[in-house]
Amino acid sequence: EDLCILLMNMLDNALEASAWVESPEKRFVRFRTRIKNGYMTVKCENAFEGELKKAPDGQLATTKSDPQAHGFGISQMRTVAEKYHSLLDISCPNKHIFRVQTALKLPSQADRPL
Repeated sequence: EDLCILLMNMLDNALEASAWVESPEKRFVRFRTRIKNGYMTVKCENAFEGELKKAPDGQLATTKSDPQAHGFGISQMRTVAEKYHSLLDISCPNKHIFRVQTALKLPSQADRPL
C-alpha cells in the first residue's frame, strides 16, 4: 500500500506537469527504481514549465485552482519516505526538469509477517 501511494503520486504529478509543457517534443517522464544494499531507490524526473509555487513554510504548494482539495501528494510521499527511514528529495537541476527521489529501507526478512 505504501509503495502504491508513493508511486501513484509521483507518476501522477510527473505526467500532469509534463503535459503542461507547450512543446510536445520537450515533454518527458523518466522513472527508475533499483534495489541495492537493503534499499529501494526511486527516482522520477519530468519536464515542466513555469515557476514552482511555495507555501509560507517553504514547502511546495499546489498550483491547482482549488488548493483545499489538492496538494496532498507530496505530503503523502514524504510520509512514506519517512516511514521507511528516508527523505523525499525534491530538486530542479535546471529550469525545465523537476526531480523527486528517495531510498526506502526495505524491511528485513525477520520483520516481514508470515
